Parts: sequence; structure tokens; C-alpha cells
Amino acid sequence: MSEIPVMIDKIEKLKNVNEEYKSIEPIINKKASVVIPLIVCKDGIEILFEKRNSKIPQGGEICFPGGVIEDGETPDITAVRELKEELLINDEQIDFITKLHLMSTEYGTQIFSNLVIIKDYNWTFSKSEVESVFLIPISWFIENEPEVYDAHLIRDESDDLPYELIPNGKGYDWKSLNSKLYFYRSEPEIIWGLTAKLLYYFIKSI
Repeated sequence: MSEIPVMIDKIEKLKNVNEEYKSIEPIINKKASVVIPLIVCKDGIEILFEKRNSKIPQGGEICFPGGVIEDGETPDITAVRELKEELLINDEQIDFITKLHLMSTEYGTQIFSNLVIIKDYNWTFSKSEVESVFLIPISWFIENEPEVYDAHLIRDESDDLPYELIPNGKGYDWKSLNSKLYFYRSEPEIIWGLTAKLLYYFIKSI
């Protein structure tokens, strides 16, 4: 007996079974929002940076306050919430200036940046998330361009991959992710990566 009718019947049963496409792999749709915080000092305007607690992901890196956008939040609301949680400040100390930029990382995460001025800041911060905070004059970034490098994110070579099944084996032309990495050789810390890129586009905007 031919199995063609049986197979056709199985295929016909799939007709309109799904109203939407089914994802084979998880879709990355992560969104985060960060704040570029400014503080008006007697000698000018300075930008506040955080050094992340060494016990959390990306510990020890320099960043702006921020975090994942939760359900029901807009990027600006997330930015202010994270700013208050990380620096232990209140709404009265925050002057929200503007929404800045939206960018996507090489891994599909959307990042929103925002600009605020912090008033009456007393060097408070949440020690569970932040190791320290420091200021750098905005004028320094206006006067000093970042170093920009082309980076290629490539697949790690795996010893157990059956290269003999792949045309050209280990010489196969694996595609890489191209990215630009930004570095500011600032003091007391070097600013690089996503933080430097958002900072660069903010400086360009003024």
C-alpha cells in the first residue's frame, strides 16, 4: 500500500493549525534602558559613572545606571527607576532632560539611553550593585575623541564538531559578527564598549 495518501492526510491536518509562526529557537527581544547622569559642579558639568560590584555579571566594569525594561514600563520610566535604585536617590533629585538614543547590540538587545541632571547628590549608591562612583568633566570628552576599533566576534573552535562532514572542514568560511569598539583613555578609569559608544553619540549630539 502506498504511503503517499497517509502522508498527504498528515500534511492536510496541518492546514491552518498555527495562527502564528512557531519559533524553533528562543527569540532575543531583550530591552534595557540606561541613564547618562550629569552633575553641575562649581567648575562645570561632570558625568557620573559607576563601577559595577565585582560579584555581579560584568563585575568591575564601568557603566551608566540602568537595567532591563520590565513589563508595562517605558524606557524612560525604567531609566529613572534604575537610577534611584542604584544611586539611592529620590525623584526630587532627578531632572529628566531628554530621551537620547536607541541602539541594538550584536546579540539583538535593544538599548535606550536617557539624559538626566542629578541635584544634591551625596555620593550614595547601592553596594550590592555598585562598587564605586566617580565623575569626569564633560569637557574632557568634548576635547578627546574615542579610539575606535573594528572587532570581529567569531565562533569558538570546538574539538568535537564533526568537521569531516562540513565542506572544507575547519577551513569553512564561518561568518563573523562585525562590531566597532569604542575606548576613551580617561582617568581614573578607561571607558569602553557599550558605555563608551552611548557616551560618544551623546557628546556628538551636543
